[in-house]
Amino acid sequence: MKKATKREQSLKIQQWYLRLSVIFALMTLFLLALTINNFYQYSRLPLTEEKTVQKNYTFAEFEKDNRLYLVYVTEEQQPLEIASVTMHPALFDALKELGRGDAISCLLLPRDSARSSYEIVAISGEESALLTLEKYNQNQKSNLITGLILSPIMTLLGAGMTAVFCSIYAYRRFKNKKKGTLQNG
Repeated sequence: MKKATKREQSLKIQQWYLRLSVIFALMTLFLLALTINNFYQYSRLPLTEEKTVQKNYTFAEFEKDNRLYLVYVTEEQQPLEIASVTMHPALFDALKELGRGDAISCLLLPRDSARSSYEIVAISGEESALLTLEKYNQNQKSNLITGLILSPIMTLLGAGMTAVFCSIYAYRRFKNKKKGTLQNG
């Protein structure tokens, strides 16, 4: 088996830095898109009743499927979804306690999802409110503020790491070219 020369090893390291640069550049673009989306979502808050649809349903079943919380009602083909951000232990317990046939009233946002027809932003049973629109807005705002703080920081770190790896790649490429011309000349 032939042992790799110093030049071959140096070229492999140079390629490794190029790959790292590309990976970090792609990650930075993803984080930038996430940052822009967070700003857009935050600008849409607070959600008001005028932007929602109010419907009354007959409760059928509540289930947690992976990270989705689904409320099945007899009036809809697809379940209604509750965002994991707005789910809290008291709401989870209250939904588990609802019985088949109980009347519920919901404020909804239409969903473009194959899994659910609407997102529940407020829900109340016969006796009390389980999730209010104010609590939904508060949870969404809290989550988005965290994203607005972290995603720009992560974007800048990704851009910085991309710049570092690109600089190392450029330096190693220059160094390898210089060595190649000295050896050939």
